[in-house]
Amino acid sequence: MNPSVLIDITQIPTQLSGLISITNSIAIAMLAFIIPYTLLELNIQAMGSKAPPSYGSFLVRAIVALACLVAYRQLYTLFLTVAQAMSFAVLSEQEWGNFLVKSFSAPDAQSPILSWLTHPLNSVQAIILFLSSLIAVTAKDVVIMLQACFLSLLFAFGPIAIVCAISERTAAVTRGCIANSFQIALWSFFLRLVVLVWLTLNPLSGNTGTGWANDFLGIPTVNVSFLVMVLGTPILTARLISGES
Repeated sequence: MNPSVLIDITQIPTQLSGLISITNSIAIAMLAFIIPYTLLELNIQAMGSKAPPSYGSFLVRAIVALACLVAYRQLYTLFLTVAQAMSFAVLSEQEWGNFLVKSFSAPDAQSPILSWLTHPLNSVQAIILFLSSLIAVTAKDVVIMLQACFLSLLFAFGPIAIVCAISERTAAVTRGCIANSFQIALWSFFLRLVVLVWLTLNPLSGNTGTGWANDFLGIPTVNVSFLVMVLGTPILTARLISGES
């Protein structure tokens, strides 16, 4: 995978153009099987119910599937562009960068938290601070990497899922692919939304006025809270999209 897709998910269709050509060929080959199979299934159901086959709905599904197959790359690019624009609308890249700088500063508030790597860890406190900060900083990048990987897989599988929509028996594959694409694409949106609320509450300002990030207990608290937000974003997104309480 090209590292550029980790920064800009809208580049996924361009970077995977070779792979999508292969899955498009597979999807087109599947049409030769799924269309006759669906027609046969409709006629068998009509014989059992003594009602005429619903060729109209089959024709609509087939036309829509073929149209989506032809314009698949453009549609997916538009989908990713809208998802990314929503994320930027909630929290810009500059605000996101400022958040990371404020949250993960060293105890002297003069250097980034990764400066712990260049300092000797000669106490239990220093080790705890280093580990909590490193895990928190890494978690965000891991979620972004997983988002890019999952969206790439869904994009590559998309043409096959579209063809599955022609038959009612396999339409669940299409619905699942669409639902998962929405959930994963909105990970960054809900992550930035939660961070925006977190910044509004301003947990970095302690009672002393020096900020929790300058306290031994404050740094792990800030890091753990950020880690919970990052790891909870996929779960929150899935529940909101699926309508679960």
